[in-house]
Amino acid sequence: MVIYMSDNYSESSLWMRGNVESLFNAVRRVDASKKRITSVMEPEFYDCSFEEKWLTLSFEVLDCELNPNKTMMGGLIATALDITYGVLVISLTGQDSPPTINLNVNFVRPIAAGDTLLCTAKVTSWGKKVIHLSCEGICKSNGKTAVSSTAVFLSPDQWQSES
Repeated sequence: MVIYMSDNYSESSLWMRGNVESLFNAVRRVDASKKRITSVMEPEFYDCSFEEKWLTLSFEVLDCELNPNKTMMGGLIATALDITYGVLVISLTGQDSPPTINLNVNFVRPIAAGDTLLCTAKVTSWGKKVIHLSCEGICKSNGKTAVSSTAVFLSPDQWQSES
């Protein structure tokens, strides 16, 4: 796994990165056959800030993710966003990810075969019942926004009390 964090991150951000690495390692162990979408899409940790509550994952656009126009399928772009949101919540809490309640996606431009989608999710508000998040996906090749999104997740405390 490639890590792009600089050396001057806080202890909390390093703890957050450790949570992400542990999660990805567990997914790879459990799903060695690559039958789950998280394993197929092969997300990689890119950067994070615990204090600012944001996380960036990278998704290389694979041949199996292409539509007939040789660009990443919209549903898989939405999946990359949802994965990024879930990993952010898990990495901040150290708990299982609660369910997504709402996911809004705005497609801005296509993501070409061979490019890499960088998804940066951040918490915009965290209440007792729900978490509001936003995400921007940029094409690594040109730095341009390809997708923007907002989401609402059930808060971990609310989800665990209902389970």
